[in-house]
Amino acid sequence: MQKKWLPANFKLDIPGLDCTHANKIAELVAKQKVVEHAVGDMRDYEKEPASLEFGNLVVTMAESRADSWYQWFDEFVVRGNCGQDKEKSGSLAYLTPDLKTELFKVTFSNLGIFRLTEEHAEAGAEGIRRVKAELYVEKMQLDAKGAGTA
Repeated sequence: MQKKWLPANFKLDIPGLDCTHANKIAELVAKQKVVEHAVGDMRDYEKEPASLEFGNLVVTMAESRADSWYQWFDEFVVRGNCGQDKEKSGSLAYLTPDLKTELFKVTFSNLGIFRLTEEHAEAGAEGIRRVKAELYVEKMQLDAKGAGTA
């Protein structure tokens, strides 16, 4: 039986930050650069992988549970305490529909927050107020050990 993966079934863990009310993670992006090398008399070009580039981690959460995020933003961005020792690590696990079994996990290194914005609610709407945090990511690693197993 194949396990169904839904992007909404996740568990975000970044030590020092309250991630329990994160309700949305934007798509994760990783790009592999390719370089060409001229080889041989005919100058055939060999292509080989070069550096990896990672997109930002964008997390949306309930504003009422974002205090730790605001504190980190204030310290990291506003006060300028943004050295490598102030960056964070974390993980994002995608789960089966029963939210008990991990399908795969993405581990992040060198996370740094650079934007924290309130999402605008529609006039007259009585929904939960939300904030969006944007973090740069210097390294991502995919652990798919459970993927593809029943």
